[in-house]
Amino acid sequence: MGKTIVFFNLADKHEHGLAHSSALALRNKYPRYSAVWEFMAGANQVHLVDLFDLLEQERRPLQIRSLGSLTALMPQLLQRIRERVAIAELCGRADKIMIGVHGHFGDTNQGYAGMGWGMGSGVVGTASEFARLVAGFLCAGKTYKLSLIMCFGARSARPRVNHDGNLDEADIKSSFAYKFFKEICQRSEATVTMTARTGSVAFDASTGRTIVQTEAAVQAEMDNADLQAAEYTKRIARTYEQLQRFMCNTQEGLRKFRDMEDRMEADHAVPRNSAERTIKNYVDLRRQVTQLQQQSSDLAGKYGKFVYQYNRTDGVVTVMRKYNQGVATFGILYQGQL
Repeated sequence: MGKTIVFFNLADKHEHGLAHSSALALRNKYPRYSAVWEFMAGANQVHLVDLFDLLEQERRPLQIRSLGSLTALMPQLLQRIRERVAIAELCGRADKIMIGVHGHFGDTNQGYAGMGWGMGSGVVGTASEFARLVAGFLCAGKTYKLSLIMCFGARSARPRVNHDGNLDEADIKSSFAYKFFKEICQRSEATVTMTARTGSVAFDASTGRTIVQTEAAVQAEMDNADLQAAEYTKRIARTYEQLQRFMCNTQEGLRKFRDMEDRMEADHAVPRNSAERTIKNYVDLRRQVTQLQQQSSDLAGKYGKFVYQYNRTDGVVTVMRKYNQGVATFGILYQGQL
């Protein structure tokens, strides 16, 4: 049978953003017909559904103060109901539902939007707000597969903890993914299985498969963030910029500045004066940042995926790590009350 994939967009409003590039990658993974011999079984379908407006409607429900206001607002009310029913019907046919939103390793409460988002802070909503919205599309008694496509979604509020190793209950329950999953289960009578990632996540454009930062890459990204936020880093950059402005206002000064930069680029260069020392400090800092950026770009296909399951009968939630060294193992990290 053909696959039906629903991708909920809470990530970008731009045609070149995460949501649209993800949908394109998914269409490569699930082409219109999955194979020639499956032609008669039905076509694969990838549906991209923007939820920005519906999330805003959740925050600002229609104010009905009288029968007259109800009459005036009835067209808007009916339109909202029709939109939600259409999405619920689509979800009911879906083999997988994906929720795309940007995340940050330092925030386990909020999701962020990127390109085309005009709200300034970039915060688009909380785990609770997203869960309330998505739960409204799920029908009681049905089984759904959810995939939270969010960088660091499964990462705990203590991001420096090794997420390849054992995690305690508090760490697991502090992640955005767990908070989102818990509220989905509390608000819906559906049976839901969900996946989320511990690192930065992207789609391989050619295969449509997700690729995730390795644990070492996540640690390097956090090291880079700490380095760039440090006061001594800002001081080195500021001193370098001051020297550059002072020296480069003439052709001769520019020539001398570039000559010193060339000398200080050498691996074992020793500064001969304060100007060269300023440049050397900046060169070493730039190299350190570049190295950490390169380390943080290490991505792997079968990596960093947590699976969340909930048994509605006994109220027990199970959180598993799907992969170990690229092999599917489903090792249990936590099993207990929701």
